[in-house]
Amino acid sequence: KQLLYQSLLVVDWAQTRDIAKSPQFQESNLFLGKEPSVGEVNTHFALASLLHVGVVLVLPTEYRAIWQNGTIGIAAVNVTRNYYYGVKLDFPF
Repeated sequence: KQLLYQSLLVVDWAQTRDIAKSPQFQESNLFLGKEPSVGEVNTHFALASLLHVGVVLVLPTEYRAIWQNGTIGIAAVNVTRNYYYGVKLDFPF
């Protein structure tokens, strides 16, 4: 489950980098604001990745699946919505 979440996060990250570079899009993530810089996007997603791993490591086993399934669902919705609106992938590598 962690690999699936991290994979979706990387795709969302690449899409959000495209949003940051494209004047026709506005970001909907409240933590980033409507017009984040690419640097802010990179920092946000790097921290989100580490935070997710940290939460998984400290959560009791009976709550871990709930956390992972919930965040996988949110990430999948974000990636799908971005794709629907025509957001491209801008991988930093």
